Amino acid sequence: MLKQIHKLKFPLDKGIISKAWEDGFYECSLPQYNTDKDGYIKQCCAEFGYSEEDIEKLTMKSSCYYAKAIIDADDHIGIIILESYNNKIIDEDQKDTVAQFLESSSSLLANLIRNARKFERQPVDNSASSGTMKDELELLQQAKKGG
Repeated sequence: MLKQIHKLKFPLDKGIISKAWEDGFYECSLPQYNTDKDGYIKQCCAEFGYSEEDIEKLTMKSSCYYAKAIIDADDHIGIIILESYNNKIIDEDQKDTVAQFLESSSSLLANLIRNARKFERQPVDNSASSGTMKDELELLQQAKKGG
């Protein structure tokens, strides 16, 4: 399922992806959609440039976002987004740890993204390369060790 190629396209001038792409990092808390729909929509429209119709189409109406650009030789090549329905996704005392882990893992993440791009136009039944698997395992080991 994870190897399936999705057809989603994201606007370059709207949303969390755009903000993280532009600034390298983005964090945001919103009202919860199920308890304050009007507040959620109003803040999304103001913060991300989406219309009310765009917001209603979102599958996951998260209340908290933490996004970091993956940069490879000064070139933004991807975005890692952590999102949650909860108002807080990362405790204040753990933000530095998460930021340091993402920063220290940036070369591994960049390599994973470069390798994943090779599969964009290939059939879905291709398996990951040994290089990609090695990077994934190393990244998981670092995460288990705490960075």
